[in-house]
Amino acid sequence: MPNNTQVYKIVAADIARDREQILALWSCGLSQGGMPSAKFDWYYIRNPAGIPRAFFLYQSDTNKPVGVAAVSVREMLKNKEIILGGELIDFVTLIEHRTLFPALYLQREIRRRIFEHTPSIELLYGLPNTKSTSVVQRVGYQRVGQMVRRVRMLRSAGYLTRYAPAWLSRLVGPMVDHARLAVMAIRAISSRRRQSKWQNRPDSRFDELWERVAAQSNQIDGLIGVRDSAFLTWRFVECPLKSYEFFTLVSTNDNRLLAYAACAVESETLHVHDFLVDPADRTGFKALWVALSREAFHRGHSNISVECLGSASMQRDLQSVGMLKRQQRPLYASARVGKPTLPQEQHWYITCADEDG
Repeated sequence: MPNNTQVYKIVAADIARDREQILALWSCGLSQGGMPSAKFDWYYIRNPAGIPRAFFLYQSDTNKPVGVAAVSVREMLKNKEIILGGELIDFVTLIEHRTLFPALYLQREIRRRIFEHTPSIELLYGLPNTKSTSVVQRVGYQRVGQMVRRVRMLRSAGYLTRYAPAWLSRLVGPMVDHARLAVMAIRAISSRRRQSKWQNRPDSRFDELWERVAAQSNQIDGLIGVRDSAFLTWRFVECPLKSYEFFTLVSTNDNRLLAYAACAVESETLHVHDFLVDPADRTGFKALWVALSREAFHRGHSNISVECLGSASMQRDLQSVGMLKRQQRPLYASARVGKPTLPQEQHWYITCADEDG
C-alpha cells in the first residue's frame, strides 16, 4: 500500500449523527465490555467533562470510514487550577488497514487538530498497548511513567499447590491465611478511630475529601484528575460495564470521610479501580489497604488488586502492605506547545478511573 498521506484523509465525526458508523467500526476490533451501545451512550453522550472528539480515517477514494479514534475529556487539577486533559481512546481500523502508516497518520492528525482547534485541552495522554507504543512515540508523546498493577494474595491454597500436594495445600492454606489475617487485625487495632463501611454511591463527604486533597495537591507541581462526587457518580455508579461499590473509612469522631476505594469484583479478585486518602491522615493510606484486605478476605475473595501511577512513596506504601508488583504498562503524554512541561512521574496520580472503563 502506498505510504503517503494522499491515500488517507481524516474527517471529524459528529458524535450524535455518526453514532452507528462508530459502533460499526468498533465491532471490527473493540469489545467494549460486550456492551458497545451502552458504553457509547454513557461515556460519549453523558460525560460530564464534555463530549469526546472522534475522528474517522478514510481511504481517499472511498465514502466509508476505515478507522476511528477518539479523545475523551478529563478535568484535572494542575498548579492550582482546573485544566482539561484528553485521553486517547477507542482506536480501531478495518483489518486490511492495520499497518503502521494508517495508525501513525491518524494519531498524528488527532494530536495536531486537538492542539490547534481545541484550546481548552492542554495535554493528551494514553496507555497504548505494546503494538501501539512505537506509533505514539513517533507522533511525539513522551513516556511519563508506569501504571503498576499490584496484587495481594488473600487465599494461599492455590498458590501452595505449586510446591506441595493439593491435599496438603488445602490443609495448610487456611492456617497461613488466618495467620496473615491475625497480623492485619493487630494492625487494625491502632485504627479504631476509623470505621469502615460499604456504600453504593458517593455523597457530599466525597466532595469534602476531594477539596482537602486538592488543597494539598496545590502545594506541588502535581497532576490529578478531579474526583468529586459528580465525577465519581458518573464514572462508577452510572457505568453500564461493571458494578462498583465504594469501600470507605470514616472518622468515628465526626463521620468525616477519610478514604475510599471504588471496587469491582472480577472473577475471584476484588479490583480497586480508584482510591483517595485524606493527606492529613498520616496513617490513613496503610489503614485503607489493611481494612480493605480484611474485608475482601471475609467476603470470600482470593486476591485484591490495584493499578496506579503515583509517587515512589505511594508505591512503597503499597508494597509494605503486601500489594506486590505484577505487571506494568507505560503512560504516554504530550503537552500543548507553550504550556508548562509535563510533571515528573512522581507528581502524577493516575488510576483506572482516568481510563474509559
